[in-house]
Amino acid sequence: MNTGNLEILARLAHGMVRDLQIQNGETDILPDWNFATEEQKQSTRDAVFFAYQNGPSCHIESHERWMKEKLDNGWEYAPVTDKPNKKHSCLVPFSELSVYQRLKDAVFPALVYGMQDILPLD
Repeated sequence: MNTGNLEILARLAHGMVRDLQIQNGETDILPDWNFATEEQKQSTRDAVFFAYQNGPSCHIESHERWMKEKLDNGWEYAPVTDKPNKKHSCLVPFSELSVYQRLKDAVFPALVYGMQDILPLD
């Protein structure tokens, strides 16, 4: 695997999600990549690799993968996200997410897949 390209794609995808959060007026915004925790960075790398392997329409499966990762790490659903206490409002089936959250989940793999010719991972 080309880890250099994976890192570039992860930075791009992380920044795109962060920008979408800002545009949506969210208050709990991802930190800039340079200030993200290693857990946040690795989660993004894993999501990029998953999207790269599964194509541009894997958004439902990507959300399910993200949910499993969170639940396996002790997170629980709560109506309001509370990261210090491992509570997240998006720990619901894809169909129950807001339109905005579904859009964010759909754009992520499309970005990754669209860059595969420029930044191949294999």
